[in-house]
Amino acid sequence: MKVTVDCPACSSGNYFQIDELGAELSCDDCGFVLSKRSRIEAADLRECVFCGSTSYYHESPFSLSFLGRHSVCYVCEATYKNLKIDTPDPSYIPASHERAQQTPYAQRWQERVDEYLKSVELMKSTSP
Repeated sequence: MKVTVDCPACSSGNYFQIDELGAELSCDDCGFVLSKRSRIEAADLRECVFCGSTSYYHESPFSLSFLGRHSVCYVCEATYKNLKIDTPDPSYIPASHERAQQTPYAQRWQERVDEYLKSVELMKSTSP
């Protein structure tokens, strides 16, 4: 199973092969720790690897369903290719997105990003 996620700290795209994980998942560009889960079984995946949310919607490449459907997390927008999620929205729904952004998952995700960005700024201001 493949998953892609944009880093919330630097906006760079990251790609991971879920069934080959063995360590924490970090952004290739800035080092932000996207996930600390070291072992992930695709069959047991109910919550997002990155933010923990259980709110998803389906998306098809180029809006062509015969190309398959991917599950996308409403909170962090991680895209899981070829993964069946229980009861996702059939497509993006603005009201569902708004509700997902008010959850504790979204709040924790934002707090992690804020803490990381503060630590980066602190390192920059204290280095010669």
